[in-house]
Amino acid sequence: MRKPLRVILILLASLSVVLFLLIYQADQIITRPLDKTEEIKYPSYVIADSLGDIYCIDDSLRRIIKTNRNGEISYIINGGSRNDNSFYNAVALITDNKQNLYVLTRTLDDQGFYVTRERLIKYNALGEFDSVIFETDYSSVERVSQLVQRGRLTGLGSFDEKIRWFEIEAHSVNQYQYDSDTGELDFSRIMAFKNAQIFISYITRLKSGEYVYSTKKGHIAVHDESKKNQDDRFAFVRSAELKGAVSKEDILINSAGDPVIYSGDNHIAGGMPSVPWYVTAGDNNKIYYSDLTTGSVSRLSYDGTVKEILTNDLLKNEGVPDAESIVYTFYVDNSGTVYTALKNSIVAISPNGKTDVVLQSLKRPSQAVISSSVFQLLFLAAILVSIVFIIRFYTVVMNRRVSIILKQIGIFIPLTVIALLITAKTVFDNMSERYQQELTNRLSLMVQLMTQAVDTRYFNDINNQSDFMNDAYSQVRERFHSLLNENRDEWNNGYYFALHRVVKGRIYSMMFLNDGISMFHPFDYLNEPGGVYIRALRGEIAAEKAADAWGLWMDAVGPIYSDEGSVVALLEVGKDYTNYAQENARLFRRVLINVMIISIIFMMLFATLFYLMLTSIRNLRNGATMIAEGKLEIDIKAKGNDEVADLTISFNNMARAIKKHVSEIVALNTAYFRFVPEQFLTFLNKESVIDVKLGDQIQAEMSVMFTDIRSFTQMSEKMSPKENFDFLNTYLSVVGPVVRENNGFIDKYIGDAIMALFPQSADDAVQTAIGILKKLHSFNRDLTGEKKEQIAVGFGIHTGLLMLGILGEEQRVDSTVISDNVNLASRLEGLTKKFGASIIISGTTYQALQNRELVLTRYLGRIQVKGKNSATDIYEVLDGLTEEEKVLRIKNREHLETAIEAILAKDLLAARKSLSIAYRINKVDKAVIYYLKLVKSFEKNPELMSSSGIIMKDK
Repeated sequence: MRKPLRVILILLASLSVVLFLLIYQADQIITRPLDKTEEIKYPSYVIADSLGDIYCIDDSLRRIIKTNRNGEISYIINGGSRNDNSFYNAVALITDNKQNLYVLTRTLDDQGFYVTRERLIKYNALGEFDSVIFETDYSSVERVSQLVQRGRLTGLGSFDEKIRWFEIEAHSVNQYQYDSDTGELDFSRIMAFKNAQIFISYITRLKSGEYVYSTKKGHIAVHDESKKNQDDRFAFVRSAELKGAVSKEDILINSAGDPVIYSGDNHIAGGMPSVPWYVTAGDNNKIYYSDLTTGSVSRLSYDGTVKEILTNDLLKNEGVPDAESIVYTFYVDNSGTVYTALKNSIVAISPNGKTDVVLQSLKRPSQAVISSSVFQLLFLAAILVSIVFIIRFYTVVMNRRVSIILKQIGIFIPLTVIALLITAKTVFDNMSERYQQELTNRLSLMVQLMTQAVDTRYFNDINNQSDFMNDAYSQVRERFHSLLNENRDEWNNGYYFALHRVVKGRIYSMMFLNDGISMFHPFDYLNEPGGVYIRALRGEIAAEKAADAWGLWMDAVGPIYSDEGSVVALLEVGKDYTNYAQENARLFRRVLINVMIISIIFMMLFATLFYLMLTSIRNLRNGATMIAEGKLEIDIKAKGNDEVADLTISFNNMARAIKKHVSEIVALNTAYFRFVPEQFLTFLNKESVIDVKLGDQIQAEMSVMFTDIRSFTQMSEKMSPKENFDFLNTYLSVVGPVVRENNGFIDKYIGDAIMALFPQSADDAVQTAIGILKKLHSFNRDLTGEKKEQIAVGFGIHTGLLMLGILGEEQRVDSTVISDNVNLASRLEGLTKKFGASIIISGTTYQALQNRELVLTRYLGRIQVKGKNSATDIYEVLDGLTEEEKVLRIKNREHLETAIEAILAKDLLAARKSLSIAYRINKVDKAVIYYLKLVKSFEKNPELMSSSGIIMKDK
């Protein structure tokens, strides 16, 4: 084989190895060399098999780890996949006597919202996929709120060497049993229970044949279908009754007719009722349950006694990390040892109350460490071989000479790859940031609106666990479901709500969209100092992105106030963020791989074929580079009469067409934004005017500024139509830039009047008015020099909610703003003439000023404008006036405001006294003159004085 060809083939082979490892073994390559540990991340479920090995679900339900009691990993099964031979979320585990693993799994839709499929998957003793034992799919018609992040299958366990699980349907409970030896699957309906999906938390079966289940009313009840009469139904507690522990009168009957052997309302810990949650049976035919209030695991005996098996104090005394965690699920083996997952650790407590196992980090199998190291060494070796043979290619094949084309490509390809990667990373980061901000704003707005739409009086009738789904609870539940319109629309698809109750200064969950929690349901994160829930308890709407054992979420939390003004509950509205983050990471990884693949393939092809390329394409390449840089003035000369010449001519035609098209687009966009503010498209979330539809609208809080030229009608009568337009255009050319400089935009021109909007802050609107006044000083000097009449303008500013949208009909539409707050701003502008003010702002705007101390103002009283039932405070802004005017009005400010307070107090004598002092200071102060006249009219007609704090009504 010729030496140059051998060099090329080896180079191609080494680059192929690099490419293969990057695509298929990226996880192995990025693992830290010789990393021997694996951290436990958000564990949620733990079991042990008959040999003592431990199985754990962690990483937000997306990973299963098998380890021995020393923390040495046997295998890891990664989920998060919708493939048929994998799982998306794992929710429960059990093993058989052959150490086969059975996993109860759920698959969520693309929104991470509804459960679309539940399966029981079998893995062999080596952690390899074996088969799907059971599967149920949910159509879009079946996806009710109970299937939001929650399925119908539960209670996975073993019974008589069979795998057993339950299906909780709308009004019944079914049992499935799978014989691992024969492969037979049995089905039976074990009980009828109205609204079972809503009420039942967990269910298990005792060896004696009874079924025990916990409910969200805080009950643990027993069901025995074999008992036919009422007395026989109490067989489970008969021994306790005979011992006098309980009497028949003390035994409650739940809505299914089953005896309740435990009621959380009757067991108080720390002033709060017990919240029994996860319930299971031990080999000793006793009932074990988790108490969320105390964070403990307890055993419930036949005689009605309760014994705590695992408590926070016990864990603290044993020096267990995360001892303050709440125990939600647990597992009891045949010896009575209790296994559970804490915040970031696994713990097992033996029957004598001593720590048997504590695991926080696990040891990776030696073969896994070796495998990762081998792949990393192979990748490094392939890189080194590639470098060596690139040098050999340069010396042997190229004879140490590089053509201009190869040099340029050698620079162009890396720069292109780097530019593409940087651009892709920037786009992805920006997209994620914008999506997160948009989602945060939407969630906060939903919380703000929904908290105001619930009748808080219902909370007075929701005080105990037994109040779960009572009339008041149901009314609140239905209200929030209706506010989200049952998640049937595009705008509410994928959003959940959670309601948290404030009891004795602490926060407990009480309601979730899928009815998956009980009353007084505690979570570790609810009372974290400085967390969003504590901030919401203090009165703000707080948002966060947070990860927990169930996934990654974006949520906002806000307070719900009682009629007395105290916070009685918190509303949380959120959305699954896991799917978005994973899809974003997958997409970026795919883009990264594609860029590298294309680059490597191109380099390999060029390395073997570059000498066949015609040098004529150099001009085309340079022309393409110029187009990419935006330089469209190109005209490449065609040489010869071949395909390359034809391509050159076509290239020139393309460049001219691109130039013409780009010029037209630029001109069209420039012209369009002169008629419609670009900010309208931004607020309507439209990228282009072609996306705008009739009826598009959005609600937002903004500051509105109205201004017009005083007595312009009289001025215009002295000018011709052309002079009118020339004068107004000159004036508006002064005003427009000031609006834009202060983050505002002009909504419309109304003759000599202007309506402008300021979406960011009230300060922008006020500073715009001040800036325009200062500009008008020089503008008026120019008018004086031209022997023209000077102009005066007035400004009215108000802050509030506005509806921005597209109004009109099919053939003619326009952007507009609809709100009575716009009318109020216009009315305030009209008041400037009455008070001789240049700028008048509302009390709402005054309170919204972030830098209030930087603005000189004086209080002008409280008015009620036409069309408004409520009154508003008004303030005059003194900045922008001439120094002489400003000084006089500052001197008058205290006397004027004292007079206004006296009028409000109906002390007309004191008001007249203060106004007289002010009048002597400045006899042309129209505000003082106005109030002097007002006091005089009140003295003549006292009945005109308002009792509601309104000094005047603007007709």
